Amino acid sequence: PARATRRGGSVVVGGAASGDGHASSQRDDEADNEKDAILSLLRCIDRHHVKMFGSVRCSHCLEQKELLGGKKKHLPFFVECVDDEKQRELCRFLNVTGYPTWIKFSSVDDKTIERRRAGVMQLNALQRFADCNRSPL
Repeated sequence: PARATRRGGSVVVGGAASGDGHASSQRDDEADNEKDAILSLLRCIDRHHVKMFGSVRCSHCLEQKELLGGKKKHLPFFVECVDDEKQRELCRFLNVTGYPTWIKFSSVDDKTIERRRAGVMQLNALQRFADCNRSPL
């Protein structure tokens, strides 16, 4: 069995220091790359006329927001279907019955629907749905 001992400020397990800066730096770089990829996806979603219809009280919408960088994060493409009367009419007009519902419009006027999908989407599925296939997630 591996034995843990302290050597200086690091913990040594089976002879290898687990507190070295290289592993920590690599994790930080990976986290930064993931954040950059998510920000790129968010900009692409907005540019490609994709809207997320939902409610701030919907647990699945909160789950989707968490995947996109945080529950409190403002998403310019989010349409509130419950608490905003004007947006609620739009949701009814578009027959949004479950949350979240993703709709990709063919243009910025939000009149012609290219495709729609209900439910939480993983980032790679959302990337394909929004036609944001340039940078892998």
